[in-house]
Amino acid sequence: MIILTMKSFFYAKSQVLNEQISIIEDLKKAVLLKPLSPKEKTKLRWLALVKRIHTSFLLANKTATLETIKKLFTTAGKTNLTYLEKEIFNYKKALDFLYQDWLINNIPITPDDLIRLYRIAFDKKQPINYLELEECLKYVQINTEHPIIQASLAMIIILSLSSTPENELFSYLVFLLFLYKNGYDFRRLVVFEEYFFQNGKIYKEMITKSIKKENLTDWLEYVSQAMSYQLQKTLRDIDFKEKDQEVNANFFELNDRQKNILSLFDRPDNKISNRVVMKKFKISPVTASRDLSKLVNLGLLLTIGKGRSTYYIKI
Repeated sequence: MIILTMKSFFYAKSQVLNEQISIIEDLKKAVLLKPLSPKEKTKLRWLALVKRIHTSFLLANKTATLETIKKLFTTAGKTNLTYLEKEIFNYKKALDFLYQDWLINNIPITPDDLIRLYRIAFDKKQPINYLELEECLKYVQINTEHPIIQASLAMIIILSLSSTPENELFSYLVFLLFLYKNGYDFRRLVVFEEYFFQNGKIYKEMITKSIKKENLTDWLEYVSQAMSYQLQKTLRDIDFKEKDQEVNANFFELNDRQKNILSLFDRPDNKISNRVVMKKFKISPVTASRDLSKLVNLGLLLTIGKGRSTYYIKI
């Protein structure tokens, strides 16, 4: 049994937990080894992104319909965003940041890292004080636990510190942060938040009960079972080549110019601006912006900076 002094939390690595982790390891291998063409992978990742944001926002009592999110991510270069649309875009930026900066990263996570993640996601200061974040990370990282245990602990401890909608969303990002850090991104195809949403009442009750009892064993078992279920669902979706009839199939098609824009990133550290694309392909600023926006919306490029200082890198 491992004792956490913060709020007197404790947990045990039960037989159920160990069995689930073993199952997850096998399912992880199956997901990684599934043959997928670049186009299939792009589409499945995009659909997973839409589901992730949709279910996460609903869990945090933010009404963002699937149609709103799909339209937002299929409309290149959209301006005059509503407040909700800005929230969605910022959350996507945070998800991109996790993948770009934290996938397989041996550096310990610090409070400054969490503060930066929160600011990217919500464009404002983290309300949880520095010392609480420091203690949270200390308790999660003090032992060399399995990444699933670390991620689950970090998530519920963050949830125990604040009950705002933003903090609920932040807890999912922190969960992914610990998974990605240890290489458990599952090709960005698995949406664990979907399980939490579909079993919303049980999920909320599990959080409340675990924090109140200060015993996180049931929580760890619950999250591991959720992960196992979603991994199996993802494998089924891949086998049946999940389709979304509400999205025009042409959205996932790239024209020759867009493919050539991607080829500009063959050197890993290359950074490309709108102006570079304009000059290279002799196109207007609007066309260059639309091409780059589509590649960003498909999850192929990442936007860095704002205004004239904006540039793009390959994810």
